[in-house]
Parts: sequence; structure tokens; C-alpha cells
Amino acid sequence: MATYQVIADMGETLVDLLTKETAGMFSQPPPVPPSPEVIVELETPDKFADHEHPKIPTISIFLYRIAINSETRCGPRRVLSNGASTRPLLPLELSYFITPWAIQTKTEHVLAGKILQVFYDHAELERADLKGNSWGPEDSAQLILESLPTTEHYQIWETTKLPYRMSLTYTARVIGIEPSLAMTYPPVVEAILGGSR
Repeated sequence: MATYQVIADMGETLVDLLTKETAGMFSQPPPVPPSPEVIVELETPDKFADHEHPKIPTISIFLYRIAINSETRCGPRRVLSNGASTRPLLPLELSYFITPWAIQTKTEHVLAGKILQVFYDHAELERADLKGNSWGPEDSAQLILESLPTTEHYQIWETTKLPYRMSLTYTARVIGIEPSLAMTYPPVVEAILGGSR
């Protein structure tokens, strides 16, 4: 049962995960403490131009869509401890456009492979993996590699005025936001079946 801050916390979770897993990946052996050989940032396309010729390899994470999870949007009302019921959680899917940036194409390909490996290894994020204070004790999230149509990739790049670049798209789901209004309904104590004649 997450709060409204869960969207920001999910982004920070992805940044933290990729930052930890890419630390020292270009050093032999990895430095102690790890040097920032790869920068991971939450961004919007208006900042992409800053990475066209990066001094340090960078991974940008762009939240490009927020949607309702269609499979769980009509969930049952939840029963509270006092026996009353309230609205179900708001189930979200957060879609991310993830782009590796580097001077050399080979380095970008290495970063893409690392992103795929990290998110495959952490496809199920438990509460201990999730950053921030918006999460409930039983919350979790799934990371799913999506196949965004090429036309949609191009539409994102057209807004930047930059040449098309290889990017990965992932969806984080299901994140349930707790309603701020506790719309409780008293439990049913008596039911009358059938109509009067």
C-alpha cells in the first residue's frame, strides 16, 4: 500500500540499482570505493542533448508513460480490520525509456547488455530493494522488458532534435497507491433475498 510518492521512489530505485551494479564495471580490478565510471540519472528528453558527447558513460532514465494496470484495476474492495471495506488500491504501470550514452558505440552496447542483465536479475523487487518511504511493508514491483514499436521510439527522439539512438523500454508494475480518502462501507449484517409479492 504505497503513497502518492511511489512514482518518485520507483525512479530512485532504478537509479540506485543501476548505479550499484555498474560501479567499477570498466575497471580491472574494480576500485575501492567504486568510482563513478557510469552516471545514472532520471531525465526528460530536453536534457538528452547534454549526453550527445559524454565525458563519462551515462544511463538516462526517462519516465514516458504512467498507466493503470488493466488486469487488476477492477480489484475487489479491501476489508479493513474493523470489518468495513474501502476502495481497492490504484494499480500502476510505470514505463521507462532507458538510454546508454558513451563516446564509443561499443561502450553503449556494453552498457545496454549490463542494463538487460541487471533488470533480468532483479525482475522481482522486494521491499528491501525499493528505495524511499512511500512503500508498505508488503509492497513489491516487477520489471518487465517491453517491445515499444519503432515508430514510438522515433516519436520520442523527434522531440529532442537528436539522431535516433538505441534505447531499452521497461515497465515497472504493479504498484498500488493507497487512496487518501478512506471511503469505508459498513459490513453487511443482514441480507434480504428475493422481492416482496
